[in-house]
Amino acid sequence: MLPGTRRQPSLWGFANFVFDRSSDQLYKDGERVHLQGKPLLLLRILLEEAGNIVTREDLRQRLWPEEQSLEFDAGLNTAIKMVRQALGDTARQSAFIRTDRSQGYRFVYPIHYPTAIAMAEPAIATEGNSASAESKEAPAIPVLAPEPPRPLANRRRTFLLAGSAIAAGVALLAWGLKLVFFPAERQELIMEPLMNPPALPITAGAISPDGRVFAFADRHHVRVAVVATTESSIIPKFDGLRVFRLAWGPDSQTLFVSGYREGARQPSLWQAWLLGESPRRKVRDDVSEAAPSQDGKRLAMVDGDRHEIWVGGADGSEARLLFRHEGGGIGKVCWSPRGERLWFARQAGEASLEIGSVGLGEGIFRPALRLANLGGLVLLPDGRLAYVARGYSESQLFDVKINSETGQLNGTPRRRATWPSMTIDELAATARGDRLSVIQGHLQSDVWVADLAGGNQQIKNARRLTREDSIEYTHAWTPDSRAVIFESTRSGSWNLFRQAIDSDYPEPLAAGPQAMVMARPAPDGSGLLFVRYMRRPGDAGPPPGYFLMRAPWSGPPVTVAQMDTLPDFRCPVAPATECVMAGHSGHTIVFSRLDPARGPGAEMFAIPREESKPDWDLSPDGRLIALTPRDRADNHIRVFSDTGLEREVGVPGWSGLASINFWADGKGFFAASERSGHVDFISIGMQGQATRLDCDPELLPAWVVASPDGRRVALNMHVYASKAWLLRQF
Repeated sequence: MLPGTRRQPSLWGFANFVFDRSSDQLYKDGERVHLQGKPLLLLRILLEEAGNIVTREDLRQRLWPEEQSLEFDAGLNTAIKMVRQALGDTARQSAFIRTDRSQGYRFVYPIHYPTAIAMAEPAIATEGNSASAESKEAPAIPVLAPEPPRPLANRRRTFLLAGSAIAAGVALLAWGLKLVFFPAERQELIMEPLMNPPALPITAGAISPDGRVFAFADRHHVRVAVVATTESSIIPKFDGLRVFRLAWGPDSQTLFVSGYREGARQPSLWQAWLLGESPRRKVRDDVSEAAPSQDGKRLAMVDGDRHEIWVGGADGSEARLLFRHEGGGIGKVCWSPRGERLWFARQAGEASLEIGSVGLGEGIFRPALRLANLGGLVLLPDGRLAYVARGYSESQLFDVKINSETGQLNGTPRRRATWPSMTIDELAATARGDRLSVIQGHLQSDVWVADLAGGNQQIKNARRLTREDSIEYTHAWTPDSRAVIFESTRSGSWNLFRQAIDSDYPEPLAAGPQAMVMARPAPDGSGLLFVRYMRRPGDAGPPPGYFLMRAPWSGPPVTVAQMDTLPDFRCPVAPATECVMAGHSGHTIVFSRLDPARGPGAEMFAIPREESKPDWDLSPDGRLIALTPRDRADNHIRVFSDTGLEREVGVPGWSGLASINFWADGKGFFAASERSGHVDFISIGMQGQATRLDCDPELLPAWVVASPDGRRVALNMHVYASKAWLLRQF
């Protein structure tokens, strides 16, 4: 099998069930379940689309194409009932199949791919004896789970959140309230408040191995709190360090702190002691996170770019390279109970993560699970792997037994708890494994508007425009500069709206169960161009297709073109008539003309594709294309004409440039800059002179969009709140 390819699995596993797709048979605990006909085919369709809504209309076309409406409704309702009965499921307390607002049905339980029907002792894949620090692939055993809404992948916004705040969810309960979960197959879990800072969100946190102390960080300090009393104190000499990971030593007296110092371009690892005269020391630069072994004799470290794992002594000395993954995204590192393997997550393509392990003596990655989004990962002393799978509208906690010697799973993952409408992150466990600390965060992504002054160098009168507790992003204004166009999840899926800058209420532009995003006015101002698709970007596996749509300001849309990948396009203003689209072709990024009525046109130019995809924008007159620098250390904006590179604009003193957008007159740029884990909006002239735009320090900037008349900007802003909780009886 070629590197990077995957065999199509013949078995789908969930809970104690296995579906054999080669024979269309369902098994429970190794015994066949009597289910046939359309109910069986219905289950197969739901499994194929696990995590995504399958609409009633789609089921009609695939299973009841000839039936009348009443016959179809009766047939579908009966089939759903039979499938639920076979799975022991109910509509009121659904563990497997859920009804989504009468739109259709969604299979919500994560799927894994067993190698045999008898799951008590799954087959163990074998590897060759070759060992090196370079990435070597063992057969993949994926698990699929849905992903929450996020900034669209074609504009690399997500880096702006790294090191600045934890992943987000919805606020849980008032302080002091106890929450009880009744998970499947285990005794109840009790979730109690652990820490609720009144002002600043928690960016990292971990319970100590002895369970007596909780360490946590906000944007300004590293603190420790006594669990029994919640009284906290500041660990000295960490002021100003932007922390994004904490890890305890096994003695519960040593704490490893990863974060950015002000002005630093790389994260560093520090070691702190709760007792003693020397409260801290720097272990090493260029470390994004660390994990001490249970015996305290070794320290695993992930480099700043998250491509490599190094293992050294207890103090990080004499470190050697254990593993490298060119795809990056390595994180959540933890040791197996006896210290013979390291478990972690790594990036697996643009839309998913793999959880797996590497043996200390082999350097071979053995995948065990595949997820769309991971909230936390920890190994327990009894040989269980606990992890949080973050979904579109919930987070779920699972545990599964592992084989420490082989890196394979012993059984199937068990769901322990579900948090509807929440995002859970940062798992840590006590030495006994009976208590877990988790961090629950809340993301508020809003559109703000502000007035421009000082020749695009100042913003004034910034005010929040959108006021729903949902995720909202803007890419454009209306041609008259009186309203902002944005996409929002306020209706349950990505829909399009416009809102006048003097109004508190938006007007729907395009709404429905399908996602509709990336709206921009056509060059002639007659209507909108936008993208419609059936599945959310970021779900495991690509959507079945993307549709570039054109619609008048009032009236039905028409399809301009169907594409295999998400159309990444920008449009100018009149008198220019053609938009521009960027697409991938092998190891290059190809820029092509895009006719708003006919679709993709002739190629303009191509550039080599760097390791990270650059952000880009089209000038209002349609003559220039600006691209962000090749890597985070570079500070040169590249400016292209329709024939190729025209100039490079250096921006001294700024790094991590992203989210670039032209000024309304095309004579400069707005961009975001990430330095030392902190993000700023900056305004950049064509000669490279840059000015920081003042924003509320408690907000996290994403990107800026200028109004066509150049008088205002729309600001995409994030704000976070978070709490820490303790799970007992795990």
